[in-house]
Amino acid sequence: MSNKRTVHDSRSFHDPKISFKNPPMFRDAGREYDVSLPDGTKGKLGFALGDLALDNAFSRHARSLQAIGFGVVSFAGLPGAPQSSMLWTQTPTDTVMTLADGDRQPKGELQRLIARYLAIYFSDIAAIAPELGEPRIRPDIEG
Repeated sequence: MSNKRTVHDSRSFHDPKISFKNPPMFRDAGREYDVSLPDGTKGKLGFALGDLALDNAFSRHARSLQAIGFGVVSFAGLPGAPQSSMLWTQTPTDTVMTLADGDRQPKGELQRLIARYLAIYFSDIAAIAPELGEPRIRPDIEG
């Protein structure tokens, strides 16, 4: 994995794989990172921070887990990545990653890359969402 990271503060963050009836569900904290897999494959990971105060399927799911924060991670150019964005939910005890129904689970090296960049993302948005603290990733992503 590359230690170099390029960060794009994407105020206009938009994941075309997610369609919403209520598009302003994200707080102003989108980030996109240029990443490399161990085999040299380059791609992008995009992260967005959801708004727990809104009423939509994602926020209801997050609140059902007693979440202190939630959002999505999206993928571009990374082989073996899920077809849809994944939901991340930060609870008081752990960080839960949830796949869309029927989507494929990322392989171990991609899971480790997601965990690494989720920690970077949380650090990058600490001034916006200090309640997130550090991610506490479970060993496997839920489907």
